[in-house]
Amino acid sequence: MNRSSRGTIPFIRLNDVTVEDSQFCIDYLSKVFQKDLDVHLKEEQKAISFAVKRMCEDSLKWCMALHRFWYSTKLTKETNLPTLAQWYFSYKTFLAAWYSGYGRYSQEELYDIGKQCLKSINALIGDKKFLLSNKQPSEVDAIIFGFGIQFKYNDVGPLNHYLNSRKKIFDRFF
Repeated sequence: MNRSSRGTIPFIRLNDVTVEDSQFCIDYLSKVFQKDLDVHLKEEQKAISFAVKRMCEDSLKWCMALHRFWYSTKLTKETNLPTLAQWYFSYKTFLAAWYSGYGRYSQEELYDIGKQCLKSINALIGDKKFLLSNKQPSEVDAIIFGFGIQFKYNDVGPLNHYLNSRKKIFDRFF
């Protein structure tokens, strides 16, 4: 997997410009293509959007990363990487999670955090078509979709099972 010059993912290269970090990528693409996905949002909705994005990009990210690269055996079974490389990558992921604080939780506590995040998103969506409206998706809907699709198709485990038992989140996207 390629990484940026800073060693981070995700990143994009467009028009000889490299942009790192998902939020900076979104901001750059919005500027280049003159498309603001949140133009229709009120200030209160923007605040909710910001809070949900942070929940996804902080809590859910670590739940996903630790499940995928530390607790799951899928990495070992489905990659052609040498065992030492798999161990190194898993260890580096765990170490980053440890320093963020999420690696210090037990596996059960981590999954409980992930379930609470998914439950909160589900409650916030309620009966609406999208998180913040019935008419038009916003940036946070794309982020929810991106995380949700990962849990649905790439991470078979407790969060996948929890998500599938609560169809509301995915009813809007599939």
